[in-house]
Amino acid sequence: LTAAAAKLAEADKALDSAAYENLAKGKTAIASSSNEDDYWGWGIRYVTDGNRKNEGRQAGEYVGYCSNLTPDKDHAEWIYVDLGKEQPVNNMTIYAGSTLIDGKWLSYGFPKDFTIDVSTDGKNWTTVHTETDFPLSAYGALSFGFDRTEARFVRLNAQRLRPKVTDGNGYRLQLSEIEVYNLPAETTQKGMLYLRAEGGLLDPVFHTDTTAYTLKVGAYSSSVTFTPVTSDGAAVTIDGKTVASGAASAPIEIKESGHTITVKAAGKTYT
Repeated sequence: LTAAAAKLAEADKALDSAAYENLAKGKTAIASSSNEDDYWGWGIRYVTDGNRKNEGRQAGEYVGYCSNLTPDKDHAEWIYVDLGKEQPVNNMTIYAGSTLIDGKWLSYGFPKDFTIDVSTDGKNWTTVHTETDFPLSAYGALSFGFDRTEARFVRLNAQRLRPKVTDGNGYRLQLSEIEVYNLPAETTQKGMLYLRAEGGLLDPVFHTDTTAYTLKVGAYSSSVTFTPVTSDGAAVTIDGKTVASGAASAPIEIKESGHTITVKAAGKTYT
């Protein structure tokens, strides 16, 4: 991947248009609680607005949806999206609210224990994915796949939260964006389904059968991260390091002279 100059705004717009259809975009979200604070940029309406990096008034903070604060007590919170009609779904991707700490964007607002549940009526729920002791992650796409099912409502049900070190160790559920997808079946597309570059634009847009790209970045960008999504959840290798499906890679330095970054997935090599 060769670095080249481009406007970041154009890169973000192109990245969004390159993704599979986000079924949750612009839809109504409902939560167990919501801290509506327009001054700081928190509000439930932002969690499905299509902006994966809602930047608030406070520097070093990606905002969006925030549950009510329970200062010294862990507790359960949930949030679901009404897709408007029953339709097939098989993936929920979340961009957690994140804070810049010592040069790293960390997602303290994302829960430790949670399930992803689906429903056709908003009352009777079926769990389709479970996570326990989910690690503290860096900002990026947190992608969770499950067997394709018909649903109108898709819920993140958090049973155990993570204390936020920059907020008095209070317990909150904080999410910048919730996305819901019906990704292609493995029988029609295998290997790496999607590769998102955070901080730049892949040219051409990613396709599993295209192996050579140019990475266009802003004049002031110093690094880029990549988030792969694979059909079977297998990890990939990016710049010689293993990266889990749905997780962001470590930041990779952008050199003025340009350099090649290699991504290996399912027997294919992308550069």
